[in-house]
Amino acid sequence: MLFGSSVPYEAVDEILRTGGNQRYGVQRIISHHQHNGENFPAMLKQEFLGLWERAGGRGIVLDTFKYAAWYDKDGIHVARGESVSNQDSVHFTWEQAADRIDYLLTHGLYQPQIVVDQSADRDRLELAEKFIFLWREKNKEHPHPFFMDEAYFTTYKGFPDESAAIAEALKYPTIMKQTVENLRNFARAYYADKSLLMAHYTQPARVYKRLEKFLNDPLVYPATTYFPSERQFFITRDEIDDTIW
Repeated sequence: MLFGSSVPYEAVDEILRTGGNQRYGVQRIISHHQHNGENFPAMLKQEFLGLWERAGGRGIVLDTFKYAAWYDKDGIHVARGESVSNQDSVHFTWEQAADRIDYLLTHGLYQPQIVVDQSADRDRLELAEKFIFLWREKNKEHPHPFFMDEAYFTTYKGFPDESAAIAEALKYPTIMKQTVENLRNFARAYYADKSLLMAHYTQPARVYKRLEKFLNDPLVYPATTYFPSERQFFITRDEIDDTIW
């Protein structure tokens, strides 16, 4: 149990293993950590709260006991029961959550091996999709060149072939390095001249910050010893209250 609380570390770990409420959050978290992405606590905060930093929660069942979690700008609150609004709740800052995930990953306790092994590929695929959005949003009359060979965007006919081909190309270090450099210049050009894009849904600087970590040598994790049982979830009272009010 955590000091002064009825919440065991196992419950906190299981909540951290969910990766928030966004699809593929776990894979993005692993890839960011594995490639030494900058400011891991801030990345976790965005992953759990979303781009607009909206608070939210989740309920899990562990050994027949219910545990409620609530995520907000200050971190993660966890309590036994259906709500964190009691005196027995514990609070983890995003820095503490990052430290705990670091411990779990470096000890092979965060996710099954197959999830760890596929995380970087999933991250590259999502980045490839961002590239496609930027290609479609680019002002084709603007003289600044696109940051990747245009053949990737004209040879293939949309998803999933187009994104798969780009993601595969990003596995090659020379292509990755050149793409990072070109995207950095593209993002700077867009900052100086917004007419570079016809639409502004996909922000080049955000895509660049996510991509550049792949220039770092990946961490090598020990073989995982975590084999999860089937998870049970429930909707917490805090989530219900947040929806009503």
